[in-house]
Amino acid sequence: TASELQGNLSDIPGISLHNPFTGAPIASVTPQGNFDPFATKYIALGSRIIPGANLPGPAGTINRSVQSDELQTDNFVDARVDYSRSAKDSFFVRFGFGNSSIIQPALTAYTTSTPYNARNGVIGWTHVFSPTLVNEYHFGYDRVNNRPVQPYGPGVGSENFNSETGLVGANTYKACDSPVTVGISGLATFGSYLCDISISNNYINNDSIAYLRGKHSLQFGTDLTRYQVTDPIFNGQPGAFYYTGQYSGNGLADFLLGYVQSMNALTKTAIPYRRSWNWGLFAEDKYQITKNLTINAGLRWELPQPAYDKENNLAAFVPGFGFAPNTSYCFQWAQAKSDETIAGQPVCPPTYGRAIVRTNYHDIAPRLGLAWMPFGKPQWAVRASFGIFYQTLLFNEEVFNSLGFPVVEPYGLSGTSSTPVSTAGQFGSAGPSLGGYLLTEDPNRSDPYVQQWTVSIQRQLPGSAMLTVAYLGNRGNHLFVRTQYNVAHLGTTPLADRLPFPSLGAILDDKAIGQSDYNGLQIDLEKRLSHNLTFRVGYTYSNAMDDSQFTAQNSEMLPWDVQDGWSRSGYNLKHNFVFSHTYVLPIGAGQRYLGTAHGAVDKLVSGWQSVGILTARSGWGYSMGAIGLSNTNTEFFGGARPLRTCSGRLSNPTIKEWFDTNCFSVAPPNTWGNAGYNFLDAPGYLDWDLSAVKNTKLTEKVNLQFRAEFFNAFNRANFGFPNTYVTEPVSSSPLLGTINSAGAGREIQGVLRL
Repeated sequence: TASELQGNLSDIPGISLHNPFTGAPIASVTPQGNFDPFATKYIALGSRIIPGANLPGPAGTINRSVQSDELQTDNFVDARVDYSRSAKDSFFVRFGFGNSSIIQPALTAYTTSTPYNARNGVIGWTHVFSPTLVNEYHFGYDRVNNRPVQPYGPGVGSENFNSETGLVGANTYKACDSPVTVGISGLATFGSYLCDISISNNYINNDSIAYLRGKHSLQFGTDLTRYQVTDPIFNGQPGAFYYTGQYSGNGLADFLLGYVQSMNALTKTAIPYRRSWNWGLFAEDKYQITKNLTINAGLRWELPQPAYDKENNLAAFVPGFGFAPNTSYCFQWAQAKSDETIAGQPVCPPTYGRAIVRTNYHDIAPRLGLAWMPFGKPQWAVRASFGIFYQTLLFNEEVFNSLGFPVVEPYGLSGTSSTPVSTAGQFGSAGPSLGGYLLTEDPNRSDPYVQQWTVSIQRQLPGSAMLTVAYLGNRGNHLFVRTQYNVAHLGTTPLADRLPFPSLGAILDDKAIGQSDYNGLQIDLEKRLSHNLTFRVGYTYSNAMDDSQFTAQNSEMLPWDVQDGWSRSGYNLKHNFVFSHTYVLPIGAGQRYLGTAHGAVDKLVSGWQSVGILTARSGWGYSMGAIGLSNTNTEFFGGARPLRTCSGRLSNPTIKEWFDTNCFSVAPPNTWGNAGYNFLDAPGYLDWDLSAVKNTKLTEKVNLQFRAEFFNAFNRANFGFPNTYVTEPVSSSPLLGTINSAGAGREIQGVLRL
């Protein structure tokens, strides 16, 4: 209320204020002369920042209600022009743009928006040298201005809020200039939000030439792409103060007096301008040996250039060998010319230049395919293939690398039990700092690739049906794995004495050391439309394994033994069955029943269809989590493995006890748990969606369609994952093994379409 913002807190029931420095009680009315300068200026921003109550009641009660809608605006335009200059030359130009924005509902004038602006264009030229030789060239341009979250409200991007409130701005990027966040316990959170902006430009050139010679269909080509990614803000925030009432006894009083319990901000000392080239060459030959046998052979060479920064603001943490205490290290920084020390940290020149990461010149990807009609019988077809596919140009780490030295400075301060944080001088900086953790990448890493192979047999069956049986396998190599690299070996001495890098926090080190393996049997039966019925049945029996699914953020992965995480993949489904059908009821004109109907009777009985999709699959694998007491820093990002003494599986699991909880406990202090990953199965899934469809032709050009749709038609409960976090014997785990969630029940909707 207005009087409360002036310091009169006497209307708050049960309020009891005290001096945080002496503990002596103070009056329930805070003298304005004691107001914190920041609080005074923040309140002076007016009702747009802290709106007044519109319902009766003091602070701490629901005294404000607003009707606020989510507003989405979309505008899209696509245009294409084709021009045929002659029989030998033809051109086309295509251009498209899209502007989209979603503004979220909010209790105050400040909220978040999600602008997304995209532009793309393509120019194509086809030149025919001869009937057997054709060249195609394309140039494309894509620009995306993506802002997953951006503050929205009066003055955002145009007003200098930091100056108005007497602060040094943590986030000085103009588009995100907004009021700092103020969170007051028992009241609300005011101000602005995180700001995330990413701008990318891609310039794409590709050229291919097709040549027919006898039984050979040859194709050669190249593509060259220029990538530009600029991230002026990643989770940038103008700063945040949180007032809990810890010091005076009331959150609003703490705000007025300037007693900050905690503050944080994330600021960039430089804007990342990531740049890269990607070049590829390929050759392909489709060779029809006989009318029954065709071979397709190809070879592709990739040259992905690791991203560099236009201003040389990239760095990588490079450790020495092993994980002994006080292992040597340095930060390879693109700006460094010689070994030096910055902010107390060793800095050295990069081994591989300004991109930090080495360029791999050996990314050669062969492909081979075969299609065979056995013994000239058209009812049969056999196909087989093998290929290597590289994953190229991952900007993810180069973008997030800005969270490490020396580009981004995270701020975070918390008050002690008796001394609050001051708002004075926030959020200034003395220089680059390492912050709570680093995200870095291995300069010597390879490019990830997958080897994939398939064999399939098709047989045409009576009744317009086709049966396909296929085997699919793949093997992933050099997959990216993030490990918490600053981990100590087990021991009872203080952690700081055992850490390899005791002066640093956690280190997320991205290395290309992961592996994966997949094998699957696929059976597909498709019946094309005949006798008013079409359907498709698919079944997959598969097994997927890897050691790269669990990153350091959610597991106890050891950086010196990543293969210890080899287990079922999180996406693995052992059994997966899908059946879909469309059946036109044989009623009405031209059908088996009432085939001579016409007029109103035909309109009523004709055009009915039954449509359905049945999905049944086994449960996903899941892992157990636990309190971590290893004292090795593996649990920095939360989560540890429990101690497992038996399988944990039950013959008749229920939602009250999905697994045997007696098999799991917190690993004793100074030890690691031994439970693996994804060794237990969550509940399976069964769902049948059905629709009744009625199509009515009103005129030659006008049709009316009605659909009655039943999702989860039989209202089956598809339960979620069980609770898997182990706290015994440290504390009780009453929810362990129970399931407290389920998917949506039956949903019915009607649709009318003209």
